[in-house]
Amino acid sequence: MTTIIRRPLWLLGILAILALAVLLSPPLVADDDHETARRLRESGQLLPLEQILESARAVQSGQVLEVELEKPGKGREHQECRKGYCYELKLLTPEGRVEELLFDAGTGEFLGFEDRD
Repeated sequence: MTTIIRRPLWLLGILAILALAVLLSPPLVADDDHETARRLRESGQLLPLEQILESARAVQSGQVLEVELEKPGKGREHQECRKGYCYELKLLTPEGRVEELLFDAGTGEFLGFEDRD
């Protein structure tokens, strides 16, 4: 004879609510990155993104696909990005190529193309 195990309905309800809360909650890391960028911008350590985008248009025409604010670190290709923050812009050129441009986030200086073959 088969025994049926019954679980209380209230327990299933609590589990469903917890699952929804986890699925609908925003990632904490993204909030921290956004707050860090805002704080650095307000303190004058970062230029406005609009200014970087204007500089990028002067270097390479194309549609912006992605923008990342890169933290300083030893693993960076360009020496300048090891000392300070860099903006990395991914552009789709009119010719259909994807180019990644690096800019010093504090000065707006164009540092070069990343991973260019």
